[in-house]
Amino acid sequence: TCVLKVNIHCDGCKQKVKKLLQKID
Repeated sequence: TCVLKVNIHCDGCKQKVKKLLQKID
């Protein structure tokens, strides 16, 4: 989860994380 928090800090990663969360959903 720490990696996720770090990734969220960069705008480019933000969208990536969003897609990942949608995939999990």
